[in-house]
Amino acid sequence: MAFAIFVIITSSVLGYWLYQRFGYKSAITICYALAFYYCNSVLLDLVFSSDSTLQVADLRIRISLDRRAFYMASLCYLIFFISYFGIFYFSKSSVLRTSDFRSKVSNLRFNKFITLVSGALLLYFTVSAFGLSRFEKKSNNGGIELFISWFCLLFWCYKFQNSKELSFGDKLLTLIVLVYSVYSFEREPIFFILLNFLFRIKKKISTVKLVGLACLAIVIFAYWKPFYNAVLLRGNVSDFYLMTQAKTFQFSSLDPLSSFTLIYDYFDSSPYIYEDAYFSYFTGPFKHTARMLGDRDILSLSETAKTYYTNDEYGMAFSMILESLLNFSFLGPAIVAILFFLLYTTLKKYFISYGFTIDIILIMFMLTFVRSEVMVVIKVFLIPACVFLIVTRMLHSRIVRA
Repeated sequence: MAFAIFVIITSSVLGYWLYQRFGYKSAITICYALAFYYCNSVLLDLVFSSDSTLQVADLRIRISLDRRAFYMASLCYLIFFISYFGIFYFSKSSVLRTSDFRSKVSNLRFNKFITLVSGALLLYFTVSAFGLSRFEKKSNNGGIELFISWFCLLFWCYKFQNSKELSFGDKLLTLIVLVYSVYSFEREPIFFILLNFLFRIKKKISTVKLVGLACLAIVIFAYWKPFYNAVLLRGNVSDFYLMTQAKTFQFSSLDPLSSFTLIYDYFDSSPYIYEDAYFSYFTGPFKHTARMLGDRDILSLSETAKTYYTNDEYGMAFSMILESLLNFSFLGPAIVAILFFLLYTTLKKYFISYGFTIDIILIMFMLTFVRSEVMVVIKVFLIPACVFLIVTRMLHSRIVRA
């Protein structure tokens, strides 16, 4: 228990120092906050719980706070926080400073055409999936549709962040994006929308208001899925009320609990589960390529965990910390922080004119990365983001100071 409190306090202090240096409108601060909450939410539940049993949905685990596995899992989290803090806080790189150098949207060729097509595609995806359950949407939602959706959302983000005044077409696209995000079921588009409005606000927000907004976001995300299933899908408000009454509040949800369980069991008794997953950073591209070509015997890391823990009954999140251990042993959490630093500085260096759009891309990357394996993040989000950046850069006639 004492070590869990030590990890929470230490990582909180480091996060506050990052906030003091970089402010809240920075991918550095927000990505750290995401990782902090995701990793520490389970520890917070254990600290405030009367016993060592945690349960979310059908996943129920018992964690022994005096076992070596608990200390090792918590230590891996702490190594990541310290490494992340150290490499960003003490870096002398000039790209870490916020710049007012941005693209001028009017210089983007085919601007109105892409706006029209993006709105039409997102509207089509919304209407075609209206009333479907999450399982039905996932069955109908192929990789191409997911790729196109993220491209359209990032294009809207780029215009929303870099336009001083929104045109009628931009406002209409904003409305379509809002509707698409609400009816997509997934929480990532909702978070994406909130981020865009946060970065769009020019007036500085006080620390107290930021904490309040963060708490509100946590509550929204905790109850979003039952709200969607009960209210949006079936139109039954009473069912949603009953669900909220039956649900015991916990800091963690299914994904953080799944990730912590995987690391805990890895140190405790089950490292053999991932005997084919070592060095996945290097073998992952070949395995996923083979799978795309039709080899269905190859399972992703999250699918391997799902088969072992739930017998394929429902999905489980994976863990970037565990995958880093499978690749680099105890150096893994520190190397993950270094790799994210390299991604941050590279995007900021070559796409500095995109302003806050790059910050939002990096934040969405971290939101996905903390609970996934690296190849899934690359396929689902990073490739669409890179294609968007390259295409829009090619379509720019020139870059000017706004």
